[in-house]
Amino acid sequence: LRYVGFCPEFDELLVDGDLQKLNFVAYYCFQGAVCAVATMNRDPIAVAAGELMRMGRMPSVATLKSSIGNPTRDLLAQLRQLCNSDEGSRLQTPQQDK
Repeated sequence: LRYVGFCPEFDELLVDGDLQKLNFVAYYCFQGAVCAVATMNRDPIAVAAGELMRMGRMPSVATLKSSIGNPTRDLLAQLRQLCNSDEGSRLQTPQQDK
């Protein structure tokens, strides 16, 4: 189980996947914003959500709901697009000790 974000209370929970099969993404939402994401067996989504939250680019609840097909796939595509843009080239990366 992976969890990113901070959501002391939520008014909506969106689930993409299958809870019974332990393969899902749960979006914890408050007042139209995604505040936290929990994933089970979908680690890349937790990483993408964490990065989008950190950059202030996490899609709104309405955007996730209106995603035709798979909102989780769209989340990964949004992060890829951002990283390939000019804005993505200015993202900070951790410096490695030499």
